[in-house]
Amino acid sequence: MQNIFDKYPEVLLIDTTYKLNDLRLPLLVLMCVDGNGESEITGLWIVSDESKDTIQNMMQIFKRYNPKWENVKCIMADKDMKERDTLCLELPSAVIQICLFHVLKTFKRETTCEKLKISADERLHALELLQKLTYSKSETSYFELYAELKDTHLHRVLEYYDYNWHPIKEQWVEGYKTNVCNMLNRTNNRVESINQKLKSVIDKFSNIVDFFVDLMRCVKSLRIERDHRAILLFQKQKVVHSLCPQPYAITEVFVDDLFA
Repeated sequence: MQNIFDKYPEVLLIDTTYKLNDLRLPLLVLMCVDGNGESEITGLWIVSDESKDTIQNMMQIFKRYNPKWENVKCIMADKDMKERDTLCLELPSAVIQICLFHVLKTFKRETTCEKLKISADERLHALELLQKLTYSKSETSYFELYAELKDTHLHRVLEYYDYNWHPIKEQWVEGYKTNVCNMLNRTNNRVESINQKLKSVIDKFSNIVDFFVDLMRCVKSLRIERDHRAILLFQKQKVVHSLCPQPYAITEVFVDDLFA
């Protein structure tokens, strides 16, 4: 894991998975992207909680054993992930970005008729504008849509948006995210895919010993699969297409001459 991070430290993807051990200890998975575009696990944190102090201590340990941490340019995380500011503090050269999928999911979860005291039609209109804001390709486009959102006069929606999203627009609006070296990663799907594989191998609420054994077995299996795909890349051969425009015509002439 250290060797991989040493070579590809630019993008760090982080996500948490739960319910894998009977002590209910969260597992944080840290990943990077290698030169073949493959997902590489660079760290596994088994923590007692996700408090600021815990995340800060774990990141300091991670930095101690990974001197290339200064080269991290982008951190991809979840909007709901606690203490995202702690990651920015510990990795000052990095820009944190929020997974596109989680942005849209959070909008749908938080923009409800009950929470914001709006009608069903107003909710649909607000969600439509929020989605357009998410996919804004430029700063100009973003502020045009932001002005359109203000013109709706949905005060509760605006209060929610201005408090939670507008101040951090650089972290989740697609037009702003393209200005950062994120290796074209817009979501945390890479980490979530690994989490699903972990859950398929590790029984839910396993005792801590079985949990650790199965975790290491799964990591080893993922590494073997990655190496196998890398080998296949070298085995591929270039397909050479014929430059002859009418191969069948040549064959027909050859056959006619043969039996003439």
